[in-house]
Amino acid sequence: MGKLVRKIMAATESSLPVLRMFDRLGSRPNGRRIIRLLFCWIGLFRVIGGIFSSCRKKSAPDCALAVAAIVKNEAPYLNEWISYHIRIGVGKFYIFDNDSTDCTRELLQPLIADGRVVYHRLSGKQRQIDAYNLALRKYGRLHRYIAMIDLDEFIYVTDGKRLVDRLDDFFEMYPNAGGCALNWAIFGSSGYREKPDGLVTQTYLHRSVQDFPKNRHIKTVCIPERVWGFPNPHYAVYRRRYGAFTFSGERVEGAMSNTVDWSSVRLNHYFTKSYSEFLEKRSRGMADNADIRAISDFEAHDINDVSDAGMMGAWDLDGGGEDVRRDGAEDVEPR
Repeated sequence: MGKLVRKIMAATESSLPVLRMFDRLGSRPNGRRIIRLLFCWIGLFRVIGGIFSSCRKKSAPDCALAVAAIVKNEAPYLNEWISYHIRIGVGKFYIFDNDSTDCTRELLQPLIADGRVVYHRLSGKQRQIDAYNLALRKYGRLHRYIAMIDLDEFIYVTDGKRLVDRLDDFFEMYPNAGGCALNWAIFGSSGYREKPDGLVTQTYLHRSVQDFPKNRHIKTVCIPERVWGFPNPHYAVYRRRYGAFTFSGERVEGAMSNTVDWSSVRLNHYFTKSYSEFLEKRSRGMADNADIRAISDFEAHDINDVSDAGMMGAWDLDGGGEDVRRDGAEDVEPR
């Protein structure tokens, strides 16, 4: 019964009428709860209707792989993040701008004009889940896969294969998978107190060991037809028998896996960057709740135990990404 209720509520929160009401309501949590209860019949009807709908993966979508992200005053990082993911096979970006004041729209305009970026303004606090559900409901039918990640997260294929090929292999290997659970790899500050010159992926080259507990967190790449909605930034609620699996086959319930799987694909998470950048991140607030990030989060995530320059190989000078410069950064000792 509990699983059915979760499916109904996820189907309710990800329905377009409810998302439009959330948008008008803003960030009032009590109002959101009332809307969920009053309109849960929408989710019930969607779940009942889902019994008769197809959940098969699309073979020839408009674009195989898309990424959805919510951003707020992260303009200095947009070019690198988008250019990198274009290089590994992402064809479309759904960017939800959460009240930025740093010319995010102007920076993205060339990519909006050529169709690689679809831009949405999304106002108010605690809108990350709404952003993911909007991307799922409005654009899921256009893509075989959608990844729901942040601007400080980079999908890294560890075995050298194309990302879409790895995802195709994964979902063929696990026919009950509706989502691929990618574990974090937490990268620390590499000893920087101030923001250095150069790209994030070429500057922050020290990370945690694989079994660092926070690396058990996952983010999701899903087949949209197999998902009711996202109740949390990390995981989805799935239709029918589907669920989330790691590449090693562990079924993941919720935001964390039991073990950390970096066997084929992982999510390099540049949580802190330099101390000054962390303070800027803290000042922006959090996209999924109204809290202000604790200063202690810097020390908790500033782990520099292993030197890892794997991402340096992602920047092939002849591979495109004309908006990004290959600036160097001086070597530093980990903290």
